[in-house]
Amino acid sequence: MQLPTITLTHKVALLVVVPLVFATIFVSLLIVSLYQAEQDIEAEANAAQILVQVNEAIRSGMGACGGMLILRMYHEPKVLHDTRLAIEELEHNKQELEESAVKTPYAAADIRAFIRRIEDGRKMFKFILDMPEEDEGINELRNMGQMKTFSEVLNYEGDKLAEKMSDQSKLFRQKRKEDRQRIELLIQVFMCVGFSLAMGLGFTLINTVFLRLKILMRNAVNIGINRELEIPLTGRDELAQLDNVIHQLSDDLIYLRQNERALIDNAAEIICSLDRALRIAQINPAVERILGYGADELLGAAMSSIVHNDDKNIVYENLKSLSSVNPQTAFEARILGKSGSYVEMDWIARWSQKDRNIFCVAHDITERKEAERLKQELFAMVSHDLRSPLTSVSMTLEMLDDGILGTLNERGTKLAGSANASVKSLMILINDLLESERMAHLGIVLDYEETDMSKIVQQAIDYVTPEANSKNIELAISGTCKIGQADSEKIRRVLVNLLNNAIKFSPNGSTITTLLNDRPGGINGADAIEIKVADEGQGIPLDKQALVFEKFKQAGHRDEGEKKGSGLGLSICKAIVEAHGGTIGVTSEPSKPGSTFWFRIPLAPLAAPSKTT
Repeated sequence: MQLPTITLTHKVALLVVVPLVFATIFVSLLIVSLYQAEQDIEAEANAAQILVQVNEAIRSGMGACGGMLILRMYHEPKVLHDTRLAIEELEHNKQELEESAVKTPYAAADIRAFIRRIEDGRKMFKFILDMPEEDEGINELRNMGQMKTFSEVLNYEGDKLAEKMSDQSKLFRQKRKEDRQRIELLIQVFMCVGFSLAMGLGFTLINTVFLRLKILMRNAVNIGINRELEIPLTGRDELAQLDNVIHQLSDDLIYLRQNERALIDNAAEIICSLDRALRIAQINPAVERILGYGADELLGAAMSSIVHNDDKNIVYENLKSLSSVNPQTAFEARILGKSGSYVEMDWIARWSQKDRNIFCVAHDITERKEAERLKQELFAMVSHDLRSPLTSVSMTLEMLDDGILGTLNERGTKLAGSANASVKSLMILINDLLESERMAHLGIVLDYEETDMSKIVQQAIDYVTPEANSKNIELAISGTCKIGQADSEKIRRVLVNLLNNAIKFSPNGSTITTLLNDRPGGINGADAIEIKVADEGQGIPLDKQALVFEKFKQAGHRDEGEKKGSGLGLSICKAIVEAHGGTIGVTSEPSKPGSTFWFRIPLAPLAAPSKTT
């Protein structure tokens, strides 16, 4: 039975509340029945106790009467003692009956009537015992008559009360039997109704929850295996809502799978999957555009069958190394195209523990490789075919300027000097370009030695002094610092580049100051040396300060900076300083003239080796 308008929460609440209410009613009725049975048992016990007390009182009364008769005949002390004990026992019986009268309201009047007879007898016995001996003979007949009357009345009242208590005991016994039968009937009814209720609730639970849950589970499995879902559940409970969500999720997944398939099919790169035997399990249509194969042609083919012989070991080692611990790898390999030519490709492979497959993305890098080859040829040409002739030209121009090759007139000397300066600028550009490329490919090898930074700064200043003199720029040094460990030649190169950069952008007649300073704990807690080169130029705009150390970026203003230098010197400085484990930067305030380039390097190398790459 389905309850489409009732939520699952309400159904579960009903399944809990209904048995709970039924159990509460049963327990309440059972408690009432047990209480009634307990009351009947207690009443029966009271009736039996009163019956015993009546018999005890009659026995005590008869004993007292007998004792009084014997005492009048023999006057023995023992007889007197026994008679008094019988009278005391009769008093005790009276007290017990008074307590029972309180507990037994239905027989209280009869019990109190019997108690009054006992009290009359007690008073009579006391009167006879206290009577003087001279009066005993006169009153003997009267006393005998009173005791006879007392015994007859006591027996009569006692028998009457005992008969009533006996009847009450039988009545309570019958009620106790009825109580037991009522409890048994109540238990039987509870068992029958409880069983029926459990069956009904179980049937309801199966139909409204379990069967619907099975449908949900089957639908969840069908989503995973991409199978059509079952008919949606009816109703408005949580299970129906969840089933609706599952159907919506299925529709969304179908849409996403279609989009994913479309994305893979239209991807520019080759996307494929390999099984553990390194056979191609799936591949997208991009393989036809890049390699010329149809997608179906390579399915089931071994990866090694299309890899260049020289690259097979690299491919095999990288793919076989994949596991849950090392799930991803990257490598380059040449792949055989359908035309018979090889295509340079960059591969990224990832192992999927869930699918037990290797998923690969391959990018065609043939053009990039060709560009790198042309770049290497260009740098080789620049190094051998340009630098050597320019060196010869520079030497010739210097000889002309020095008059070694003959005397030139004033105009010739000026032209020769200008040409030599241009050649030197071109040589600096070529050297910076080659140095930058070498650093990018081979890294920087540092030869650490004990270095006096004051001497290195002075050597750098001496090197750039001729250029500074041409603009009437004063080069000053300020401060001192400790002797540390560094690559002296490369630090000198940094200082020369910074000073040359400052000279380029400083006005004639200005001052460039180089400041040396110790920086305790300046680099990650390690002691450092700081060197600053401050000029009086126009400064660096804020939007360019973050770019000045990048390749081919200029540090000046648009009206002059972008036409001076190659933009490589500062990037080389940054590479050298960072190779030392240091930092480099620039400060320039728009409201103030001048810029300050600074760098810090540790006093001792952060890495132990004396030569670092």
